[in-house]
Amino acid sequence: MCIDDWGKITLVDKKVHTFHGILSLTFGVVGLISYFLLGLFFGLPLGVLAVIIGLKERKVDSYANYGFLLGIITIILGIVGFIAAAMYLGLNV
Repeated sequence: MCIDDWGKITLVDKKVHTFHGILSLTFGVVGLISYFLLGLFFGLPLGVLAVIIGLKERKVDSYANYGFLLGIITIILGIVGFIAAAMYLGLNV
């Protein structure tokens, strides 16, 4: 139950999604998809942006939290992909 500004009682609490939360989620999703479709150099910067923007709004917006998590997943996959590529090419990391 929630009481709004005019004293009206409602059963469903409306969630407010901020611009930065939506932006973080968008960067996280697009970064993860572009990592698999276009490669490391397109997905990793978008994942970093999703983490940076999502970190600011994590406590306020659930979309920012999801974007933060998708950004972390993209960064981890990027690091694993870079290490796998370096091992495949015979470079010492």
